[in-house]
Amino acid sequence: MSDPASRPLVTVVIATRNRPQWLKECVDSVRCQDGVDWELVVVDDCSDEAGAASLQGLEGGPVRVVRQPRPMERCATRNKGLDLATGKPAWSFDAGASILASPAIADGR
Repeated sequence: MSDPASRPLVTVVIATRNRPQWLKECVDSVRCQDGVDWELVVVDDCSDEAGAASLQGLEGGPVRVVRQPRPMERCATRNKGLDLATGKPAWSFDAGASILASPAIADGR
């Protein structure tokens, strides 16, 4: 494992709307990444009550949650997250994806 000070910050953006059944699994797959400094930006595209409830408790530390005020569709939702990214590179996923440990993530590629 490399020295933490020399590791790049990687941003992972998760776009979601009404996918509470998959959001936690997707977030957990980011949280289990080892060997890389990461931040996670979850952008909710104006979910209903159940979807909004699934966002509770996610925020904190390297995890930020942003809610769109009205439905903007997937591309605009992803772009909002990418605009907020501080890491380079930034990776974008939809809720429902699981991120496996990857040397590319750890290397910041």
